[in-house]
Amino acid sequence: MRTRKLRTIARRWWRSDGGDRDWDRVQFILEQRHDLVPGLINALAFTAPEGELSQLGPSIIEQLELLRVHSLRRSRPPRTMQLLREARLTQEQQDEILSGAYPEYLERMNAQ
Repeated sequence: MRTRKLRTIARRWWRSDGGDRDWDRVQFILEQRHDLVPGLINALAFTAPEGELSQLGPSIIEQLELLRVHSLRRSRPPRTMQLLREARLTQEQQDEILSGAYPEYLERMNAQ
């Protein structure tokens, strides 16, 4: 899937004008297409509305963790942090995304 198509899916996902169809597309990629997840995370990060990047934590990162834990019995899915690193985001973007899912993560990072 091309970057342009992932960005289109991401923009529509943020705007919710695609409704359930776009949520289903994102969910399918998270569940079935691990090879596309880094590109999807990248697209979602770069199309995020101002101040909304941390929402990827609870919506995408937590979902990846739940799927990973749930599927450990059947297969060895990629680790969530590995997928996040492969998304080629800046450290600042990664920190903001993780702070949405794990607020204590950002507090620890700021304390260092």
